[in-house]
Amino acid sequence: MTLLARYTGATALLALSGVGIAAGSVAGLLISETTDLFGFMEDGYRSAIVLSLLFEGATIVLLATYLAYSKETRCLASSAT
Repeated sequence: MTLLARYTGATALLALSGVGIAAGSVAGLLISETTDLFGFMEDGYRSAIVLSLLFEGATIVLLATYLAYSKETRCLASSAT
């Protein structure tokens, strides 16, 4: 049994987790930029905020693309039906 066969679906689950973490980071950053979030508010870091939003957006797009074209995701979807 190969290592990949043993952990079928693990990389898809990790990619999905990465999408969730990146989306949560974007949401938290946008909230903290406009209102207080846990007593903390972003102020004066506009270039860093834009750069962070750009990288988080790229992470979401790239991981979602991986999930869409992943052989593991298709195997898991076909075995669920």
